[in-house]
Amino acid sequence: MPRVNETGQTGYNARVEQFRHVEYPMLDGSVYLDHAGTTLYPKSLVDQFAKELTSNLFGNPHAASAASQLSTSRIEDIRLRALRFFNADPADFDLVFVANATAAIKLVADALRAAPDGFDYVYHLASHTSLVGVREEARNSLCVDNHQMQAWTEGRCPLGDEAGNRPLLCAYPAQSNMDGRRYPLDWADRVRHWGRKTYTLLDAAALVCSAPLDLSNAETAPDFTALSFYKIFGLPDLGALIVRRNAENVFNAPRYFGGGTVDMVVCVKEQWHAPKTRFLHERLEDGTLPVHNIITLDAAIDVHARLFGSMQNVSAHTAFLGRRLYRGLASLRHANGEPVCELYSPDPDSTAGGLGSGPVIAFNIRNSQREWISLTEVEKLAVLKRFHIRTGGVCNPGGIAAALGLGPWEMKQNFSAGFRCGSENDIVAGKPTGVVRASLGAMSTMSDVDSFVNFIAEFYQETSLPSPALGPVSSQGPPNLRIHSLFVYPIKSCGSFEIPAGVDWEVRPEGLAWDREWCLVHQGTGQALSQKRYPAMALLRPSLDFERGELRVTYAGQIPAHLPRELSIPLSKNPALFHPPASRSRPSRVCGEDVQAQTYSSPEINSFFSNILGVPCSLARFPPGGRGPSMRHAKAHLQKHQVAPTEPEPRPPGSFPPSPPDSDSEKSRTRRILLSNESPILAITLPSVKALNEEMQRNRPGRAAVLPAVFRANMVLAPAADTASDHEAQIAPYAEDWWSSLRIGPRRHEFECLGACRRCHMVCINQETAEKSDEPFVTLSKTRRFDGKVFFGVHMCYGGQLQDTGQLPTAFFEAAARGDVRPLVIPWSFVGSFFLPLLYLSFPHTNRPWLYRLRWAVAATIVYFHVRMLQTTTASDEAVAYTTGLAAVWGTIWSLRLLVFTRPQWDAARIVCRLRRREKEGRRVNGVKKQEEKTQEDGILADMTVPDESVAAALAQGYEYVWQSYPADAPFFTRLGWSADLLTSFRGAGWNYAIPSIPHPPPPPPFSSPDSTCTTTTPLPVRLDQLPLTSRSGSSRSTTYATFRSSRFRQIALAYLVLDILVTVVRRDPYFVMGPEYPLHETRPPLVPGLYSSWLPASCSSQAWCGQFVMRTLRHFGALAGIISGLHFYTAIAQVGGLLHAAGGHTGVAHRMGLTPVHNPDDKQSRRRWEDPILFFLLQPVGALVQSILTRLIARIFPLTTTTTQTTRTLRRTTTFLFVLFWLHLTAPLLIDDMSRVGLWMFEPIPLSVLQLAVPQWREDPGSWWRWGKRWKPAPSLFLSAAQSSGGMGIGNWGWSLARGLWEGIWI
Repeated sequence: MPRVNETGQTGYNARVEQFRHVEYPMLDGSVYLDHAGTTLYPKSLVDQFAKELTSNLFGNPHAASAASQLSTSRIEDIRLRALRFFNADPADFDLVFVANATAAIKLVADALRAAPDGFDYVYHLASHTSLVGVREEARNSLCVDNHQMQAWTEGRCPLGDEAGNRPLLCAYPAQSNMDGRRYPLDWADRVRHWGRKTYTLLDAAALVCSAPLDLSNAETAPDFTALSFYKIFGLPDLGALIVRRNAENVFNAPRYFGGGTVDMVVCVKEQWHAPKTRFLHERLEDGTLPVHNIITLDAAIDVHARLFGSMQNVSAHTAFLGRRLYRGLASLRHANGEPVCELYSPDPDSTAGGLGSGPVIAFNIRNSQREWISLTEVEKLAVLKRFHIRTGGVCNPGGIAAALGLGPWEMKQNFSAGFRCGSENDIVAGKPTGVVRASLGAMSTMSDVDSFVNFIAEFYQETSLPSPALGPVSSQGPPNLRIHSLFVYPIKSCGSFEIPAGVDWEVRPEGLAWDREWCLVHQGTGQALSQKRYPAMALLRPSLDFERGELRVTYAGQIPAHLPRELSIPLSKNPALFHPPASRSRPSRVCGEDVQAQTYSSPEINSFFSNILGVPCSLARFPPGGRGPSMRHAKAHLQKHQVAPTEPEPRPPGSFPPSPPDSDSEKSRTRRILLSNESPILAITLPSVKALNEEMQRNRPGRAAVLPAVFRANMVLAPAADTASDHEAQIAPYAEDWWSSLRIGPRRHEFECLGACRRCHMVCINQETAEKSDEPFVTLSKTRRFDGKVFFGVHMCYGGQLQDTGQLPTAFFEAAARGDVRPLVIPWSFVGSFFLPLLYLSFPHTNRPWLYRLRWAVAATIVYFHVRMLQTTTASDEAVAYTTGLAAVWGTIWSLRLLVFTRPQWDAARIVCRLRRREKEGRRVNGVKKQEEKTQEDGILADMTVPDESVAAALAQGYEYVWQSYPADAPFFTRLGWSADLLTSFRGAGWNYAIPSIPHPPPPPPFSSPDSTCTTTTPLPVRLDQLPLTSRSGSSRSTTYATFRSSRFRQIALAYLVLDILVTVVRRDPYFVMGPEYPLHETRPPLVPGLYSSWLPASCSSQAWCGQFVMRTLRHFGALAGIISGLHFYTAIAQVGGLLHAAGGHTGVAHRMGLTPVHNPDDKQSRRRWEDPILFFLLQPVGALVQSILTRLIARIFPLTTTTTQTTRTLRRTTTFLFVLFWLHLTAPLLIDDMSRVGLWMFEPIPLSVLQLAVPQWREDPGSWWRWGKRWKPAPSLFLSAAQSSGGMGIGNWGWSLARGLWEGIWI
């Protein structure tokens, strides 16, 4: 019968309140409600244990000394006492000491697994995870519920009897560790009487915490009982397996034996041992027992009996408190009558079968609209209020699934969505993934119960019906704001570094430069340290010293005098500072994600942080620009409360809008971050901080206001100071919830708002003193909780235009200093395309087959060099960076052509000028006998239609022009010059295989032909008389220096004027700055911008980048590709041309630095696609084919006659022009968009704008006619390239590239 104590409370032990502050001083100010995990140990137990150890000498029980014999005797006495604690007769039971209940369960599973035919397994739905895991060792397994267990007790075995003699193990908990529901203990006996040989395993760990376990009847008791003593007494950390002697034969199958479990072992010549057979525990307790833990158990039983009497008293006490807690939580109602708590534990007063329930209450919390409150948020607030509870899956997967209605497919889907045990996103697809569990113990009091119920009521019970959320407050315009302060946090979770006012600071895709680029990781686990566990991290104050290139860290707290207070860390990414990647045993872990950070190897650096924080840790760096495991992505997204209603329809009462079904699992856009938790940039507003402090003062007058620093924001915004009287300068608190974007500065840099920032109790740490309190999180939980989560501040990312491309060179030089990229360095970057083939061709191999075969190795080396160049190399200048990719692919093609696809030392010859040789009468010249003295060039000069001045002067001075094949017998430097001329000629007019588009003399017969008479000593003369003035393609040559200078000046002037017009117009069109995702001006007709944005830029780019020298380079290689693929020659040229430009885009500095101006990263149409340039060039032969067909069709319809010749030609030319314009309009965006996305338009090609100088209306400002040094940086290389494009590469372009390459190489 339940007893009534002196207070009139049935079963309540009021004595606990009298001794608790003495026996449990660790509970002062705290409420401990996790006794199902482990109960608490009293102070007198610790004192008695210490007295026991200091009064006795305990040795290893396996020895014969007095100390060892004392240990042995005490262990056996305590074993017997522990059996009697559960009313177990030692004649019927044996007790095996183990580490805990899980170890006891595993001991049974290992024994049955060793059986000859294994075992089958049936376990109850409410089993602990440790019981569930046994199924992996069984041949067959099945999870059953109450109905199936009841049917089994009536003779219907769930697995049947088909397995023959294979043993069957049935396991179930005496009490669910999740909801406290208790199950019949007689199941253990009733299932043994039916069918096959069945053993029973009872998990009593949860039951014995607060109820007696009676094993007095050995016939009905379970075969195996697993339990943990620390759940009963608090100490020791010890468990036990109680084995019914009738089931001891199960442990005969295992073959392993350990120290102390055998009487004899033979190792030499024979393999034999004799196990101990007297007691089961002697065979199962491998090695030395935990002597001191077992001694502690003796003291624990004594102290427990003195404090609480019997376990029946504990059971009555905890049952009373359990009913009180259940009724208190069940009574909580919102203002609309909805319950606050969804209870999963059975009602203690109405438990079926009279089994009762343990003092464990499992529940979840809903708001007045029946939306779930996040478990993580409940635990955060409970921690601050010093309530110790358990949340999550509580290691009971079957019970959780049944209580929450989670099907297997839902749990697997949650796992695929990223949910893991301990994840903060605990509401997935509109359902919770765990519970809140409060469990009571022998030392719990009514005050504990009432305090917890009041805590739930204070923070989660809605006692009034606030007005429905109607969305953002309307205003007459956007607020006028200013940036109050900017912060970066170089080391994650450490102090801030305030960016000085007036200092330009780079904004990267990952956030502000240098923000959260370092972190401290635990040396054992690799887990990133946080202020939540180590508040002293707030006193580590980093500062950036760019003049010295150092990150200085100063500790602002108290430290011993012998420890340094300041540390300097180089900003450079010198590999010597870090551990080699291969030496890392495991990746670092940040916010639940594995990252491949670089850990510093310096003992000085790591010991500085370890000594200050008192934890073994290392400094690690996570530099920007990573890929794969070195890359993280933002998780921020708009929350439900930030989405304004589309219609002003009435909503159900309540202040908290419903949570979206997938709010915790939905995927945000792919935005790169470094070590920040959720987004690149975090912003707060001072009006919101002020409103929060005012609310705190209303609730708790006199409390000090919190500073903005506790929110650790990068950007603190405030109303504009100079317009305080203007209503537009006022900003409502929490107005940032409704912002979609911010535009900052005169250039209107745009920052996209990603969503509200979810807060944890780290905001309660004072960033100046590292002291922790419960504010402001307590007030935020009451005023800023939406969808069960607490929010303050707004996540942002930089999404503005890359108009100020100064950030590109800055990003490049920083990345180069870190070693993430390599600069284009001259002459090193041309080793593959120039120096290697030059050196190889300088050695004769016409008579050396082995050297000729070596060309494959040289070609492979060149290909590897250029592949590495494509992977790692770029430049600070957009044009040079783009050219890097072109040069890598072109160098590969050009080298393969000279080394693999042609035989220059057999077939190539160049035109050289040498002194004329006179032939005497009667001598033979080229096999023809001369009758009179004459020169080889006599008559040629006279036969030339229009002689060049330089040629005429050379002939007049006694020189001649001849074809020179490879000078194999000449000195090395002669061969070197011949090879250099070959490599740099671009197949101009001076070679026997010059392209036909330029005027050139007829080539001689093939030198490898048997009929050829040309040798090194008898070269063939060049037929200058057959050198045309104009080629068939219309290219002309100049015959005088005056005409040459005049024609080139006209070409330069025309190219300059075209560039000027294009640049001036382009600057008015954002398309050429930002890419195709930004719309054109709406004032122009739809077709005109398309034509303008495709045809004119395509023409300009073709003139600047796809000049004649590129086509000269690709002709031979393209012909081979065309033969192999079966395509037309021009299709092969298109393939190579597209590959060139695709490579150029890949090495573009904007693309390589991750600053590609993409408006929507998730939109496939706005991403840079490497195949677009290739597709553009492949489409041009198609257009040529269509145009050819169209021309022939017009020729048939309108044939040429004497009367219609001019009209027909005009019609054909007009049709061709319109078709070309139309075709480029359709296809050019493939190339132009790619150039835009890699930032190729982001530089200034001309120094002075003639158009703006002549037409003031086109000027952006009075001085905008001078272009260099303005908004876009100058790029003389483009101007020189465009000017020289029609006549080959000039020294100006090479000089500029050489100067830039040398500067970048020396600087790096």
